[in-house]
Amino acid sequence: MQSQCVDNKQTKDLHDLLYTMISVANRGIPRSEFLQESLQRLMPVLKCDTVVLQLLAGEKLLRCEAQANGKKAPPYALRVRQCRNEEISQVEPESGEYLDSEKLSGYVLFNQYTCSGPSFSENGGFFTQGRQDTYEIDVSDGKKRRTCLFRMGEDYRSFAVIPLLANKVKLGVLQLKSRKTSHFTGDRREFYETIAAGIALAGLVQRRHSSLRERVKELGCLYGIARLIGEPDLTIGEILRRTVKLLPPAWLYPDVAAAKITLNGQRYLTRNFGKGRQKQSADIVIEGERRGTVEVVYLEHKPELDEGPFLTEERNLINAVARQIGLIVEQKQAEQEQKKLQEQLRHADRLATVGQLSAGVAHELNEPLASILGFAELAKDCPDLPDQVLNDIEKIVKASLFAREIVKKLLFFSRQVPQKKATVNLNQVVREGLFFLDSRCAKAGIHLVCSLEPDLPPITADASQMQQVLINLVVNAIQAMPHGGALKIKTLSLQNDAMLVVEDTGMGMRKEIQRHLFTPFFTTKDVDKGTGLGLAVVYGIVTGHGGTINVSSKLGQGSKFEISLPLKK
Repeated sequence: MQSQCVDNKQTKDLHDLLYTMISVANRGIPRSEFLQESLQRLMPVLKCDTVVLQLLAGEKLLRCEAQANGKKAPPYALRVRQCRNEEISQVEPESGEYLDSEKLSGYVLFNQYTCSGPSFSENGGFFTQGRQDTYEIDVSDGKKRRTCLFRMGEDYRSFAVIPLLANKVKLGVLQLKSRKTSHFTGDRREFYETIAAGIALAGLVQRRHSSLRERVKELGCLYGIARLIGEPDLTIGEILRRTVKLLPPAWLYPDVAAAKITLNGQRYLTRNFGKGRQKQSADIVIEGERRGTVEVVYLEHKPELDEGPFLTEERNLINAVARQIGLIVEQKQAEQEQKKLQEQLRHADRLATVGQLSAGVAHELNEPLASILGFAELAKDCPDLPDQVLNDIEKIVKASLFAREIVKKLLFFSRQVPQKKATVNLNQVVREGLFFLDSRCAKAGIHLVCSLEPDLPPITADASQMQQVLINLVVNAIQAMPHGGALKIKTLSLQNDAMLVVEDTGMGMRKEIQRHLFTPFFTTKDVDKGTGLGLAVVYGIVTGHGGTINVSSKLGQGSKFEISLPLKK
C-alpha cells in the first residue's frame, strides 16, 4: 500500500513537472533562460545533488549546472551556474582510456559512437550505483570496438547520463549525480528516462517557439524599414534615425540592447547606447566602398550562444539591415541625380524660351531707345534752356543708356550678338579686366589677390565676352562685400580645360538662392542696383563657349565661382 502511494506521488510529480516544462517552453524564452528555469524546477523532483543539462545549439553545446547546497535531504537551496557554450569536439577514444563524465556524455550524445555494457539501458542511458569505482564501457564507431574505463570521481557515488531524444533526434543530455549509493535503481531508471523524454520534448517546443519568435521579430524589423522607404518625403538622415530604433526590439534581449548606425561619419544612436563588451556589427557598403556600420550592443553580459551572445538569425538580420541601408542610400542618390537632371532640363528650357523672347524684345526696344537718345541730345543743344529742364533731359539720357545696357545684356544672353572667336590668353583677359576694376576694389576696401598660372594654354573664345564674364563676376563679388573683404582671382589648367576661379569672402548665399542663380531677372538686390541678368549672361556666354560653371557658397562665408573652358585644340 505504501509502495503504491509512493508510485502515485511519483506519477503526479512527473505529470506536474512535464506540464510545467511544456508551459515554460511555450513562452518562447531564450534557450539559456529555459535551461536555468528548467533546472530550478527539475531539482526538487529529481532529488539529486547535482544536475547538468546540456542542449545542442548549432555547432556548440549550451550547458547549465545546478547544485544543492550541503548534503542534507531536500528541499534544496539551489545554486544555478551561469550557462556557457562549449565547442563540440569528438576525439576518437582509445582502448583502455579513462573517461570523465563530460567525455562519456559526449559519447552518449552523438550517434557516431555506440556505447554498450551492463550499465547502459535500452534507451542508451548510462547508470552507476556506486558499488564499484571503475566501469568498463564498450565504445564502437561501427567499424572498430574499443573498451574504455569510467571511474567515479569527486564525492559522488551514483551517476547517470541520459540522452534527450525527441522524434528520434538527439537534442542534448541530462547528467545526474548523487552522493548516495544505489540512487539509480532499476525501479527509478524508467522514471528518470521518462523525465528526460519530457525535457527533450519541452526543449524541442522551446526551440521552435524561440525560432518562430525570432523570425517574427526579424520580419517586423525589416517590414518597419520597408515602410520607411515607402515614405517619399523622408531624408536619409530621418530614415536612419527611425531605423536605429527598430533594431533593439528585434534582438534576443531587447531590454539591454542598444543600437548605433554610422554613415559617412554621421552617427545615429538609440538613447541608451553605450559601450558594451558584447557587440555585433555589419559594414554598410555603397558602390563597393565601406561607408559605415550597423552595430548592436548588450549593456549587460549575456551567456554565449551562436556568435557570442547573439543568434545566427541575428547575424543574418544585421547583415540584411546593412545591405538595405546601402540600397536606400544608392536609391536616394539616384533620385537626387534624377531630380538634378530634370531641373537642369527645365532650366535649359526656360533659358531657351526667355532667350527667344529677349532677342525679340531687345530688337524692338533698340529703335525707340535710339530715337529717345537722339532727341534728348538735340534738346540739350537748344539755347536758353532752364537748369531744371537740362537736369531732366540728363536724367532721360542716363535712363536711356541704362535701358540700352539692359538690351545689350539681353542680346548677349540670347546669343544674338555674333561671337568673334579667336585664340585667347585667359590670363591677358583677366589682366585687362582688372585694370578697370582695381580702383573700384580699393575704394570698397577689398583686398584683391590675383594668382595666374604661368604658361596657361590658350583657349578659343570671344575676348570681349570673356571680359564681360569676368566683370560681371567681380562686380557681383564687390556687391557681396559691402564692408570690404578679400577677392581671389585665379587661373589654372586642369586636364583639357582652362579654369577661371573667382572667390569672395562676402555674405554668401542660401541653397534656395543658389538654385535660381542663373535664372534671368532673378535678383536679391534693390531695384536700382541690379537687373537680374548679370549671372544669366555669364551662364549664356560660358555655355556658348562649350564650358561649365560651378558655384559653391556658404551663408556668411562667401562664394566661389569656378568656370571651365575647353583648351584650344
